[in-house]
Amino acid sequence: MTGDDLAKILFPMLDLWREDQFSHHGDKTTAANNFLNSVLPYLAEVMVQDGVLWMRNHKDNPSIRLLDQLLHGETGDVNYTTWCHRKVLEINQKVQRHEAEVKAAEDMYSHLVEVQEQRRNDQQEV
Repeated sequence: MTGDDLAKILFPMLDLWREDQFSHHGDKTTAANNFLNSVLPYLAEVMVQDGVLWMRNHKDNPSIRLLDQLLHGETGDVNYTTWCHRKVLEINQKVQRHEAEVKAAEDMYSHLVEVQEQRRNDQQEV
């Protein structure tokens, strides 16, 4: 789902605002165009992405309930609350995998340093 798709869900009057902007009396400035076509889609993406954290920290916040209502049916077969919970689990799994990969790389580096030091010592003994 694109930022524009999300913006149309979270700002249901967005298409009307865009039509108004393009009308004869509409605001033709770059600022108005950027606000409707760049800022609001980006804001919608951020709201949905950060909603994952908001959900964890502020479950009873009215903004979270509104996101849940607006995105009902837009997050697949689950409500936004469940979707957020699943995303947090996915993120935690990715973090754990990344940490394991970093640890493995550090271990490999340490082993290579030890081997290199051993070779140096062996050469000095000869």
